Amino acid sequence: MPFEKRKHLELLRARLNALASRFGQAEIARRTDTPAANVHRYLREGKVPVEFCAALVSEFQVSPIWLIEGHGGMLRSEVRKPIADMGGDLLELVETMNAVSRMRIGAVAGQHDRKTLRELSESMDAFDRLREKLNVHTRPLLSGVLEELGEAIDRMDMDHAATLLLTAHQLSRLTTDEELLERLDSHEGGYSYLAGQLDRAIAAERKVFARRMRDGHIKKPEDLVKARNLAMSVRDAGRLKEARRIVRAGLDLAGDDCVGTPIMYQMQVFEAHLDTDLGELRAALGKAARAYPYIRDDHFFSGITYSYMQLIAGMWTFPETVQFGRMSSGKARVVTRFAATVEDADCLGICLPALVGSPPERLPEDEYDTALAQLVLDLLRRRKRRVSDYDALLGKYPPRIPSPFLREVMVHLHRAQIARLCGDSAILRKESAACEAAWLSLSSELSAKLEWLLTHRRNLRGIPSKQRTRVHRDALARVSSEVGTHVANGYRYLDVS
Repeated sequence: MPFEKRKHLELLRARLNALASRFGQAEIARRTDTPAANVHRYLREGKVPVEFCAALVSEFQVSPIWLIEGHGGMLRSEVRKPIADMGGDLLELVETMNAVSRMRIGAVAGQHDRKTLRELSESMDAFDRLREKLNVHTRPLLSGVLEELGEAIDRMDMDHAATLLLTAHQLSRLTTDEELLERLDSHEGGYSYLAGQLDRAIAAERKVFARRMRDGHIKKPEDLVKARNLAMSVRDAGRLKEARRIVRAGLDLAGDDCVGTPIMYQMQVFEAHLDTDLGELRAALGKAARAYPYIRDDHFFSGITYSYMQLIAGMWTFPETVQFGRMSSGKARVVTRFAATVEDADCLGICLPALVGSPPERLPEDEYDTALAQLVLDLLRRRKRRVSDYDALLGKYPPRIPSPFLREVMVHLHRAQIARLCGDSAILRKESAACEAAWLSLSSELSAKLEWLLTHRRNLRGIPSKQRTRVHRDALARVSSEVGTHVANGYRYLDVS
């Protein structure tokens, strides 16, 4: 049946009115940060913005499948409710049997009665039979859900993946199958990573890696993949040194079956990437050059990191980097950030809008990096913009950086950058000082991005000499010294005014 736009809007409005009946228009307006008049209008006529629907999903845990298609329960907690109810009843039965078993053990401890021992044995046998029965019935259901969940994550269908993940967790309460539970942890790690929930991703991936490391070494290539996934999440949390320790441990503990496999070479390129971010570019380039030729078809991981290393070393031009290999959302994000950092209007003109679109090939339009790059490009092209425009995009597209300490550095840094490009010296002075204070307060395990040095130095240099305080002067001396050291070590992209 062809899609009927008018009918779809009518049904969507009917579901919105059901939501309003449950929560109230005023509460919906407050929690979605939408004017009450707009909420009232969406319930009656006209288009319903996707941002409003997304806010409903986020703030009220509305099931996106119910909201868009009308299937399932209104709230995510109501999805697959019969399964959850069944699971709760069965778990209650299991807990009751556990209690009976504990009572029997207590009785045995007191009187060593043969009859009690026999009853205990019968209770435990019944418990084991029930547990296996639960496993038998749950395994195919959970396996099917996990297979579909993996497919949804691969195509980055996050709404569908969220619903499937909830269902998988409900089913997991009914099984003790270690293989399925590990698959669930692995998929949860992947979903959480893509959703920017890195603390949750790290916790899930640690459990997976711990299972694979029970005997103290990594047997198979797929076990090494788990180490890589964990290291990626830790890296994205800003803990680069810890991430490198995980990668090096994975390489050191890898067994003979891992030698010569793509993941082994990928881990070597990953180690080189982390070396690069930690200021060891010369050694990193050698490692990458030795490993990358064996995995040149890996465009969504090693291809991104390899391109990034060549770019910041000044080995490739910006157009060469963009044209190398296949484009992905990860690579588009890397090169767009770079263009905004070096403040090159031509480079940004290549990125925007050519690299903006739908994942996994393009950078999403509704994202912090995209919006910041566009704002920087507008200012470089002398279009009228203000610092308030940055504040607006910050509120609309919060940066997906899990560490609040690194986020504080970055927000002050970028707000100062926009103030400098706008010519607002008062905000520039204030934000540059705040950025330096936040930067110096970072713990030793957190690493600021190397490219931030370039922006920070430009911001500090943008303050007229007579208006610089001691904080500004000390900061400029520190940053200039670090930049000089990195340039001497091969980071030629930092060698700009």
